[in-house]
Amino acid sequence: MGLLDTPSFGDEYPNAPGWTWLIQPVSTKFTNWSQAGVVSIIEEDKEGAFTITAAWKPSDGTAYRAVVFDKGKRRYLPTGSRGGGSNGIQMTRYQFSADTIPSEEVAYVGIEILTPEGWATASRHALKEAKEAGIEILPLPQVGKPYSFSLKAVDEKIIQSEDLKGKVVILDCWATWCAPCMRKMPELREAYSKWHGKEFEIIGINFDQDLDNARDAIQNGDLVWPQVYVPSDKGIRDLWFKASSIRTLPRLLLIDREGNLRLDTNNPGELKASLAALMEKHDR
Repeated sequence: MGLLDTPSFGDEYPNAPGWTWLIQPVSTKFTNWSQAGVVSIIEEDKEGAFTITAAWKPSDGTAYRAVVFDKGKRRYLPTGSRGGGSNGIQMTRYQFSADTIPSEEVAYVGIEILTPEGWATASRHALKEAKEAGIEILPLPQVGKPYSFSLKAVDEKIIQSEDLKGKVVILDCWATWCAPCMRKMPELREAYSKWHGKEFEIIGINFDQDLDNARDAIQNGDLVWPQVYVPSDKGIRDLWFKASSIRTLPRLLLIDREGNLRLDTNNPGELKASLAALMEKHDR
């Protein structure tokens, strides 16, 4: 099936807060289709799960996901996904487990996007939900703007952005299973040793599934700065993603002495250069 003339579904198929349709729901009778720069294939895997494999050229700061509906117009989100990218093209395989919705009950599938503007809306909703549930969470990083947060460290101490004013701060989002995360730790230790006495702090934010793994890495790696652990509960992890957009690791956030976010990157080299510029500017 080629390019589709997709009907407008309006309020029949509403989006989650902040999300919009890149491709409005289309019938699953089309097992392959292309639209809006996305090429997709629908199939059932060997466990009986409904899957959709989609390839596209992503836009910076934009998230994508497949969503399905049954004949009663109830919506379902993926229970799993995996993929990768090369030369500016991203391909992801979304899975909807048979326990959640059997393949034969999936009637429509669409592709939602979360643009940078949409992230702000989604983040506000997620932060409100987290606050009502008593969950501390990072807000959406927006470079050039004040970055305010309150988190509880693994030692139960409360870390508040207001208490860090006057210091340069790195928020290091990491996990032991993330090889690039672990490779950069010697550079963070070096920076901490060099500048900690000059109003510089690092806050680690760990995303391991098992806190014991994180504790071992913290101890064995001599990570002496405060550490926050994001609970492995799926609902809490989803709230973190909705609020902060943090899912792919490493994620490195650099905050200046005024509390403004100066850098949001996954590149340790870029962080090193920006950190040095901030610290050396203060030394002059």
